Amino acid sequence: IISLSPGVTEIAYLHCGADRLKGRTKSCNWPTGIERVPVVMSGTKPDLEAIAKASPDLILYDPVMYSEADVQKLKELNVELFAVKAGTVEEFKRSLSELGAKLHVETNVWEYIDKIDAAIAAAKGDASPTPAKVAVLMPGEGTEHYIAGTKSYQADLIRCSGAEPIGPDFDRMMPMNAETLVSLNPDIIVVAGKID
Repeated sequence: IISLSPGVTEIAYLHCGADRLKGRTKSCNWPTGIERVPVVMSGTKPDLEAIAKASPDLILYDPVMYSEADVQKLKELNVELFAVKAGTVEEFKRSLSELGAKLHVETNVWEYIDKIDAAIAAAKGDASPTPAKVAVLMPGEGTEHYIAGTKSYQADLIRCSGAEPIGPDFDRMMPMNAETLVSLNPDIIVVAGKID
């Protein structure tokens, strides 16, 4: 397996068999041990030569991260592709089930889905009667920060927990600046990465 997305790499490594993962992106830096898996993509585009050299049976990717042209180039490698879709929590769980069946690790994946459902139930149980306004940020270098759109997977997670996501009306992470964040007036800021 080669994974072309940090989130997908985490799933493949932890739930589909770490020994099956033969390639990752440079951004795939978790969980511990992942550094032993060779990097096949260090920039924003898949390194087709490095991928072909790894001779994978399956390439996993997040369809939100790649253009149709990128996917077409991957198809030219004549390797099976699997898009791990995560527009919503339900879509993500369906993708996980399909991937688990494809790789014959259904039990591992079902246990993971059960943990997702339990976490959502716990979050809803702890939710305030007045939903908190939550911004999900991915910090970058300097002023290159991103905020999750209100139609994104991250926003759906926030809704599943009984809170209200705030951000732009998009289905992905979008660039943002401090002034925009202040104008949204979040009650809670969730940060994916270093908070400083």
